Amino acid sequence: FDLRLLRNELDVTHYGLSDVKDVLIEHMCIERLKGGSMGTVLCFEGPPGTGKSSLAQAMAQASGRSLQSIALGGLSDEAELRGHRRTYVAAIPGRFVTAMRSAGASDPLFVLDEIDKMGTHGKGDPASALLEILDPTQNHAFVDRYLGLPIDLSKAMFICTANYLKDIPEPLLDRMEVIHFREYELEERQHILREYLLPKCIADYKLEDTPIEWPEEVLDQLAKTAQIRKIEQSVRAL
Repeated sequence: FDLRLLRNELDVTHYGLSDVKDVLIEHMCIERLKGGSMGTVLCFEGPPGTGKSSLAQAMAQASGRSLQSIALGGLSDEAELRGHRRTYVAAIPGRFVTAMRSAGASDPLFVLDEIDKMGTHGKGDPASALLEILDPTQNHAFVDRYLGLPIDLSKAMFICTANYLKDIPEPLLDRMEVIHFREYELEERQHILREYLLPKCIADYKLEDTPIEWPEEVLDQLAKTAQIRKIEQSVRAL
């Protein structure tokens, strides 16, 4: 992949976040020099609507990896990750094997959403299963119970998202390199609203040739909304 393309992709799709972008570029540079995944698990931690999932998507596009999102919020059954044994009724492979089959590649970018909301009082221990999947000393021969064969996950890239670090089991947290996402300041939200969200919404609704007036007081009021996601929803509602 082209690092200049990655930097351009990040700058075009995300305003600010220069410190976060620098860490991501450094991470991808090391992977490029190494010639493959270096086994580091990135954890994007911060409030909702600060660009965690969309930054992961931009990284996948720039690096040519297939993006595969796995929602962990509320997951409490270990078999969801390891797969079900064939002796069970309606047994299916685990989510990672299913995602790799969907990607059609052995090196997708896995986005593990809401890792801090993963259940701990279900069937088995999903946190331990996930630790095995993320550990580069073990995931080169991860065995899915449904297939009964070792699957090489060492070429994949893993990015976790979380709102609160304190809710992540400590053994899992020790495996991650945490990147903090802060909330946008008012001036940043105003810039994002005018330069990113409005043009995007106008293009989505094919209104380029339609004269539209946006009262400044309305835009200022929208920019005071805490989350960028809610600002975009409000703009679309207009």
